[in-house]
Amino acid sequence: MEATDYIAVASSAVSSGAVAVAWWQVRVAKHSTDAQTAQLRQQMAHVLEERDKADCPQFIMQETEARPGDDHGLEVVALIKQTAGALLKEARVTVHLNHEPAHVVGAGDDGTLVWPHTGPTAEKRLTLRAPTGHRGPLEIRADLTCHEASGDRTWKCRVFGYPHAEWEQILESMASP
Repeated sequence: MEATDYIAVASSAVSSGAVAVAWWQVRVAKHSTDAQTAQLRQQMAHVLEERDKADCPQFIMQETEARPGDDHGLEVVALIKQTAGALLKEARVTVHLNHEPAHVVGAGDDGTLVWPHTGPTAEKRLTLRAPTGHRGPLEIRADLTCHEASGDRTWKCRVFGYPHAEWEQILESMASP
């Protein structure tokens, strides 16, 4: 074997070593890039989650009352207010009285009331019919499915109210002719 053969073999070995080092560097760089990408995705998901929480509509139920209604039934009136959150294309409201679906005056056949174009400071007065023969305290639960006005986000919210009434007076007034 001549000197040029040894030089060629050495050169080939050095080239193979350089290829191995380059392959190793590419592998490390890919692993590092994948880790950075995963971290950025997690950060972006966290930012979007925080934005959704900040924009989530907030509701309160005020001015609830129970009173005698038509046909000797009990009528419950509640005022729902949006106090914070994003502007909404609509809020679909379903209401329960003491865990039973309530009849909401003006609601659709499925019992859902559509509240269009809401936003902070918006108010909606609900009139409900309590089951005939009901006695005792009432709990109103309103479930709202809210659709963002300028996007495609949806939130589900729940608000409670407890109407105040003088039950003896209501029952007496309903019993009298």
